[in-house]
Amino acid sequence: MVLRFAFIFAFLLLFGCSEYDFSNPLDPNDNLCGGMKFSPINKFCLGTEITVKCNGEIYTSDQFCLGNAVKDKCGGQTYASHQGCEANVIRTICGASLYNEATHFCSGSAIYALCGGSTYNIANQICEDNVVKSKCGTQWYSEKTHFCSENSVYALCGSLTYNPATQGCEANVIKTICGTSLYDEATHFCSENSVYALCGSLTYNPATQGCEANVIRTICGASLYNEATHFCSENSVYALCGGSTYNIANQRCENNVVETKCGSEWYNKKTHFCTPDGVKDGSNSLYDSRDDKIYKTVQIGTQIWMAENLNYDVPSNTTDVCHSNNASNCAAYGRLYNWSTALDLNSNCNNSTCANQVQSKHRGICPEDWHIPSDAEWDVLFTAVDGGLEAGKYLKAKTGWISSGNGLDTYGFSALPGGFGSSNGGFNETGYGGYWWSSSEYGSYYAYYRDMNYYYEYAYRDIDYKTALFSVRCLQD
Repeated sequence: MVLRFAFIFAFLLLFGCSEYDFSNPLDPNDNLCGGMKFSPINKFCLGTEITVKCNGEIYTSDQFCLGNAVKDKCGGQTYASHQGCEANVIRTICGASLYNEATHFCSGSAIYALCGGSTYNIANQICEDNVVKSKCGTQWYSEKTHFCSENSVYALCGSLTYNPATQGCEANVIKTICGTSLYDEATHFCSENSVYALCGSLTYNPATQGCEANVIRTICGASLYNEATHFCSENSVYALCGGSTYNIANQRCENNVVETKCGSEWYNKKTHFCTPDGVKDGSNSLYDSRDDKIYKTVQIGTQIWMAENLNYDVPSNTTDVCHSNNASNCAAYGRLYNWSTALDLNSNCNNSTCANQVQSKHRGICPEDWHIPSDAEWDVLFTAVDGGLEAGKYLKAKTGWISSGNGLDTYGFSALPGGFGSSNGGFNETGYGGYWWSSSEYGSYYAYYRDMNYYYEYAYRDIDYKTALFSVRCLQD
């Protein structure tokens, strides 16, 4: 008997132990589902599928687990946590109610019918005749056909909005407002509330310009002209003379040279000048028609300079003076000028910046076709002389400087020691030093100048108050 039970036990261990769950008091067949074994602690057999229990509960095939609760299927279908079942139809939850998303929508906790199939913002939209409309000021409009700007409703242009303050719609194309008209910026432009066609692709000033063969021209009377080749005088067009304009009333163009009338004669102002006695040779000289003075000139490098200091008495101006108020000093050294007087600018330019009023070749009080040299033009002179290091030695006159301070005057510049004056009426350094203005300012109160002195051979660049009284040398344009 004992041997028989031992045999049976060994047989079970060998062939049947893997089929038996000793932790389960039930029959081993009760733990199979569709031929698969499972643990009945947290699973169960639903039909032929092993299914997880719903919070420890089992359920039927007509039910499902939603969260931790067993729910009945809705018309045989499961649904999500934001949904519910009504008359075997799955609906969406809205507050404490259910609704059909095909016909309604939820806003807050309230249900509303779709408007023409669309939802809308209950706070600022309404449904009117199955069309969603938005609030614009006191009006309602459809965003599919209109838009709102500054509390006013406008029709879309095609399908686009635009700025009604500066744009309008014409034939479903957005255009820009010009006065009472609309225009396309790709082909036209606006000037003074009138529309003009672009010239090529460029705008222009219709008051002074026009368009000819897609080229911008300048208006002269009833004609258009090219400023590169012609100029306008008294509403008539004339060809440039050697690239220059001229005064039709008293000048002419002869062999591409501008000639000026002097009595019954014609002369070239670059080579001659007109005096009360007729045309004179202008070689190495300059005639100032304002006071009939004649100045020596000299070419140094590429520049032509006055070889004397300017001695022009500016009308209705008491700031240009002779050194020590002695007329003999004007005859010897020319007059002294503060910076604004030299540049023929308002006197307030002596204590404020006026750089925007200074031209590249600023005439100031120089004779016609001559100008006050800029700081850079003084540099050109000094470089042409000796590289700038000892320019004073070569530019100072051979006589007139005290204590053997004379120069070589190698180039004929003939710099003389005219001294300087101050705004308080004081004067100094006649015979000792010369000071010459440039047209270049340094801030509100200062401007650049050049000076030479008897006791050194250098020529210095410095700044001083614009109110200082210095000499002026003019440079030909």
